[in-house]
Amino acid sequence: MRKYHRVPLSVFPSLLLFLLVASCPVHAAEGKVVEIRKINGEKVRTPEYRIVGGTPQRPTRRWFQVVVDYLTRPEWVDQLDFEYYVLLKPRKGPVKYKLLKGVVSYVNIPKGRHKSVMYLHPSTVERFGDVVRVAVLVRSGGRLMAIETRPASQQRWWEQLTPESGLLLNRMQTPFGMILYDDYEAIKFDGRR
Repeated sequence: MRKYHRVPLSVFPSLLLFLLVASCPVHAAEGKVVEIRKINGEKVRTPEYRIVGGTPQRPTRRWFQVVVDYLTRPEWVDQLDFEYYVLLKPRKGPVKYKLLKGVVSYVNIPKGRHKSVMYLHPSTVERFGDVVRVAVLVRSGGRLMAIETRPASQQRWWEQLTPESGLLLNRMQTPFGMILYDDYEAIKFDGRR
């Protein structure tokens, strides 16, 4: 008959803590569906399309473009909803910030690196001022999967103002829709304009 040594009960909490800590990083990395790698914002000119025999195009204007580089880990993700918040500060006059909100949903996203993009029309930028902050929240099935701000911040500043929807445009609502088409995932069409 085999003899077993008695293990003091005081060892169990330490052993449990070790196992918990040792296993956490692995589960955290495996369980992360989407990771925002980078947010870039810049002014870009309206793309020029050449039409033979058409009327000459007037000089292009400057849009504000927000590009999010992100990574997905599962083989396929059914849908990701990107919720953008852009804070604008007027160039002159009293400081009255304007918060804009836009949502774009991508479907059938394969594993790998991807881009998401939203635009501000030149007239919106001209009227409301310069972009000073951007926040992006990514949801899947209603669950928050990732969040990132530019500049980096621990505060949820977008919850301090009431956002206005409809002024942040996805790429298919802009003249940029057909440029580098294969660089972006399919946008879910919801039936509204």
